[in-house]
Amino acid sequence: MKLLQQAALAAALVLGSAATAQAATFNCAYIITSEPGGSGFYGVEADTQQDAINQTIAWLHDTFGPVGFQVKCYPQP
Repeated sequence: MKLLQQAALAAALVLGSAATAQAATFNCAYIITSEPGGSGFYGVEADTQQDAINQTIAWLHDTFGPVGFQVKCYPQP
């Protein structure tokens, strides 16, 4: 029985690690549409492109407050 439990635990660990996303570096370009000349880049570690966008949006809000903006994020090669 103990051997069966160990085998089940090992299988769960292998499957769990395979399903875990690996973080990548994303470069996010932003334009502050409500302020002339407000644009730049923000680098972020994220599991997915959507996560990078969400982190950049949070950073923009913390840095600039409630402003209009556009964001595009691309994985860094």
